[in-house]
Amino acid sequence: MARIIVVLLALLSLGAAPGTSKPFQRIVLAPGCYTIAPGGTYDVSAYCLDETMEAPAPGTSLASVPATLGQTVIKSGAAITSLQTAMQRGMIRLEGLGGADYFHVRVRNLSAGKIEICVTSPTVLLGDEGYPTADLKKVYRQLADILTQAGGTAQSSGNQDLETHIKVQKQIWDAMAAAKPKDERPVYGDWPPEPQGADRGVSGGQDCAGPPNTVVVCPAH
Repeated sequence: MARIIVVLLALLSLGAAPGTSKPFQRIVLAPGCYTIAPGGTYDVSAYCLDETMEAPAPGTSLASVPATLGQTVIKSGAAITSLQTAMQRGMIRLEGLGGADYFHVRVRNLSAGKIEICVTSPTVLLGDEGYPTADLKKVYRQLADILTQAGGTAQSSGNQDLETHIKVQKQIWDAMAAAKPKDERPVYGDWPPEPQGADRGVSGGQDCAGPPNTVVVCPAH
C-alpha cells in the first residue's frame, strides 16, 4: 500500500505542472478487446515510453500509429479496418489522459454505430508522424514480451491492478534505457530541440527518492 501512495503522490504532482507543447511521451497500448457504444468512450490500458518526458495531457490527440510497431483493428459491423485508417476516416479518436490518469488512453467512438477495438499486439501511439521511431523498432520485441507476459492491466482503482501496472511501467522504462547507446544524451537525440529553459525531467537523484523497495515515478520540474 505504501508503494501505491508514493507513486500516486508523484503522479499528482506531475499533473499539477503547467501544460507544454509537443513533444510528449510516446505511448504503447496493452493487448485487449473493447466494445464502445456510438458516441461513447473507453479507457484502454496503456504505458508511457519516455520516462523523462511529460505524458500527453487530457484531450491531446494521439494521431499516428507506426505500421511496424504493433497491430490494432477496429470492427464496425462486418467491416474491419486498421487503427490508423479508422482515425483518418473520423471513426475514432485516441486521447491522452495525463494528469488525470497515467494508466490509460481514451478511445472515443465518433461513429454512429457500435465499434470494437482489438489491440491484437502491443501498439505504439505517437502525437503525429514526426515523432521518432528508430529506437522503438530496436526494442519493440522486448516491449511486446513484457506486456504479453505481464497479463495484468489497470482495469480499476484496486491496489493490485495499480501495483501491477506500475511494475510493468518500470520494466518498460528500464528496457528503453538499456537500449540507448551509452554516449547518448539524456533526452533522445532525434527529438526536436526543446525551447530554451525548458526542463522536462528531474535534475538529479536527490529529487527522485522513495522508501526502499518502492517504485517511484518522478515528477517533471
